[in-house]
Amino acid sequence: MALPVEQPPIKTTNMSNKKTVIFTTNQTFEAELIKQQLENKGIETFIMNKKDSSYLFGEIELIVNKEKESEARQIIESMNEDQ
Repeated sequence: MALPVEQPPIKTTNMSNKKTVIFTTNQTFEAELIKQQLENKGIETFIMNKKDSSYLFGEIELIVNKEKESEARQIIESMNEDQ
């Protein structure tokens, strides 16, 4: 007789687990610079590099928690104004 397999608990999704793309670029340095600025302001930021490593096409996305989207966009806009 086979023993029953224990199923992992079902994960519930709440607002704090939802992520959103706030910026895309094809320049790695630009993504890293913006990520650093956001993290300096206390916004956890993830980079999703979708560039092809052989042919160097594609984009790099910056991702933040949905609840921090507005704040992150304001920081990015202020960075653009400073240039």
